[in-house]
Parts: sequence; structure tokens; C-alpha cells
Amino acid sequence: PTDFNVMTRRGPLRADVCVLHEGGEIAPVERGLLLALRGRWQLNGIDCAPGTGLWWDGETRAWQATTLDTGAALVAVRLEATTNTSCGD
Repeated sequence: PTDFNVMTRRGPLRADVCVLHEGGEIAPVERGLLLALRGRWQLNGIDCAPGTGLWWDGETRAWQATTLDTGAALVAVRLEATTNTSCGD
């Protein structure tokens, strides 16, 4: 088993985490992380071996993820600015 935690400062950012087991399109976002947990992946044509990945910040990007191995798993983290503040922050 693999644990993966995302911690953000309360308020400025919100993290959405999902695990992909099949290839597909990852919707555009300004900042995020893609991490190959199992199997090899191609991310917009960039090869990622298990345990490797990509992160970006400040440039909105969409990704095409293609799995190259059976049983592959890819963590996709979207970091988005929040618009709500709580208790007058």
C-alpha cells in the first residue's frame, strides 16, 4: 500500500486528488502534480517511470495521460485557488 497526503495552507489553496488507472485527458489547471505510482506513463509525450512525475505552477496546462503498463496507477493533484474565506479571514 502507498500513502499519499497533500497538505495546503487553509484558505489560499484547495487540493483535489484522484488516482487514474487508465489513460485519459486531465483538465486544465494552473498548478498541480502528476505522480506515477505504478507502471509507466506518458504525460503529453513525456515518459514517467514508477516513482517519477511532474509538477507545474503558474501556467495553466492540460495533460493527456497514456498508460504503458497493465495495473498502472497515476496520482493527479489539482491545486486551485479558493474564493471563499471563513470567519472574516
